[in-house]
Amino acid sequence: MAVTFTRDATKELRERLQKALRDALGYLEGKLIITDPYDRTKLLVDLACTENGNNQDEVKLRLQLALLDFDLASISTIHGFCQQVLNRFSFETGLPFDLEPTTDSSEEIENLCRDWWRQNFYTTDNNLAVFLGKDKLFTLHALIRLTDKLISKPDAKLSQPLPSHFS
Repeated sequence: MAVTFTRDATKELRERLQKALRDALGYLEGKLIITDPYDRTKLLVDLACTENGNNQDEVKLRLQLALLDFDLASISTIHGFCQQVLNRFSFETGLPFDLEPTTDSSEEIENLCRDWWRQNFYTTDNNLAVFLGKDKLFTLHALIRLTDKLISKPDAKLSQPLPSHFS
């Protein structure tokens, strides 16, 4: 398993690992000549052979199988890995089986803000809504912008707690 930050890094890592396996197999089969005694491929193949009782056929077979099954290797971005875990353990997490990841949650944020606005500003028994409603600058669009900013900084802390009559 390997996890990277970007799709480009994932692609590059996948290509480099596949090339390393092909080079190792080529070296063992005599198709790749390595003269540098400190070459990484040579050192790793020699170590693998030593660890397997100098059984080059066993090491070749393992390299061939690794190349054949390379598509099964778990090499992904952090988001991709998290998606795999959520899919694999969807029952345990209580999430829907067909959950689709998103990198743009602006539509969901806007819908949630609209729902909150309707539930709190169209009633007269909410102290916080009454207080905020007095400020003509506090609009639905201001709430959406504020929510976007707060979500982008999940570790942000309130400088002062809200007064108890607002909770």
